[in-house]
Amino acid sequence: MNTRPNLRVVDPETGELHETCPACKEREDVIVGLERDIRGWAARYAELKRDLDVDARDNAMWDDISALVGYWRRRCRHPKSQMTADRFWLIQPFYERHGDAMCRRAIDGAAFDPMTKQRKNGTTERFDGLDLIFRSAEKFESFCNRAPA
Repeated sequence: MNTRPNLRVVDPETGELHETCPACKEREDVIVGLERDIRGWAARYAELKRDLDVDARDNAMWDDISALVGYWRRRCRHPKSQMTADRFWLIQPFYERHGDAMCRRAIDGAAFDPMTKQRKNGTTERFDGLDLIFRSAEKFESFCNRAPA
């Protein structure tokens, strides 16, 4: 592993000169093993994610929640946003518990009264994303309460 031929490693106990670090080979073997483990974990994660995507698209509520995401795109002016399995799994518990009308009410609240922040370039950032609306029961309720009567 010594990339410079003029450098040598001195063993502090014996004073012996080594061309390479004795512990370097061990470390390289550990790194190779860890990289192999990470590749395996990444492959298993990708497979599980594919399974979740298929489960979401096969779910009976996919079309209803997809329509809800379309409603959010129009009301909150996010025309380039797409329906994804991650969004489905985010919204699905709220949709089951509260139904379509309350979910639309929360979206209406986000469209009517979002939190905003002035950026340094003069534009305004709106906080009305699906990840915020459906983050928790408290946030969901807060957006429902902001909707106009």
